Amino acid sequence: MSTNGELNDFYRASLYQAFVGQEVLANTLPEPVALRLDSVMEGRPNPGFRPPFSMLLSTPLNIALVDGLYELKLPNGAMASFYMTCIVSSRPERRAYQIVVN
Repeated sequence: MSTNGELNDFYRASLYQAFVGQEVLANTLPEPVALRLDSVMEGRPNPGFRPPFSMLLSTPLNIALVDGLYELKLPNGAMASFYMTCIVSSRPERRAYQIVVN
C-alpha cells in the first residue's frame, strides 16, 4: 500500500521528464502497446495546488488506441494509470495522444 506522498509523486511532471524520448507500455489486450513519450509540459502553478502538466505520446500510424484509462509501465518499471486522449498529430507518420494531469 502506498502513502499519500508516494501517490503524489506520480502526479509531478519531474517524474516523467526523465523519460522523454523513451517508450512506455500501455497495458492493453491482447498485448501491451509501446508509446513514445514525446514531451512533458508543465502548466502555470497555482498557489496551494500541485502544478498541472501534460504529456504528449505517440505511436506509429498503424496503432490506434481509443480514448480511455490506461495503465502505463514506465521505463523504470513503475506503473501509473492515466486517462489518455487521441489528438491531431503534427507529424503525418505518427498518431498522437495526450494525458492531462491537473
